[in-house]
Amino acid sequence: MSTTNDMAILAGRYGRRPDILLLCCVLLFALPLASGCAGRREAKARAAAPELVLGEVREDFLHCDKGRCSNWYRLVVRQQTGVRLEADSPVDAALPDFGLVLKDHDLAAMGEDRIPGKRPRKIAKPLLPGVYFVNIWGLEGDGDLLSYKLVAKRDSARKRPARATRKPSRSVPKAAPAPPKPPAAKLVESDLLEVERQGGEPVAVLLEVGTSDGMEPGLQGELVDQGKVIGRIEIVDVYAAGSRARLVGGLSAPITLETTAKIQKPAGARR
Repeated sequence: MSTTNDMAILAGRYGRRPDILLLCCVLLFALPLASGCAGRREAKARAAAPELVLGEVREDFLHCDKGRCSNWYRLVVRQQTGVRLEADSPVDAALPDFGLVLKDHDLAAMGEDRIPGKRPRKIAKPLLPGVYFVNIWGLEGDGDLLSYKLVAKRDSARKRPARATRKPSRSVPKAAPAPPKPPAAKLVESDLLEVERQGGEPVAVLLEVGTSDGMEPGLQGELVDQGKVIGRIEIVDVYAAGSRARLVGGLSAPITLETTAKIQKPAGARR
């Protein structure tokens, strides 16, 4: 319906109430202008968006009370690859929450993570060469300052440990051959897809390795951060493309974006 027709309808309905008619006319013209201004601000923010370099951690903040409630970043992919976006911040009920979204060059959404209270937020996608946009925006909250860290990592296939080979033993006359050494246990490494918390404390983690990687309930492992073991885990649930492990005992250090899991898989276990 056109603006002229809208005004005619309003005049017929509220012609005897000039105060209401004036208010309706102001709203009729002001709302499209406000929407257009917001769209221009977003377009200007994208045009000035800093580049999010693969592998580099950016530290930034949101402050909705000060008019900074949405941050844009430009992601340039120069060759076909998988990319994993991770954004982390403290989990605090007194602070506002935030959402993470990945868009293509035409601003069509490719992935989004806005589950309340989830840390870190993650999006993993295979990307063709081109320019993409990453947006972090404030969700519900009182507008306080919220600091966060954002990183885009190349999500290439992880090299698995090579299977140990046994050299043929030399036969010695009149001597029994030495018994073969038992094969060593295999080590499977995984990124953390999600951290489950109760009362603000981590109690379990979701891993990216599942039945196709030989995961089974009861397997033991470790949480490692920057080369140091910070806790132990046990696989409790296994899915086709992932698994869930509970924390055994406490943590010696907080879980961060660099934390990975290493699972001991007995030799001879199915792949």
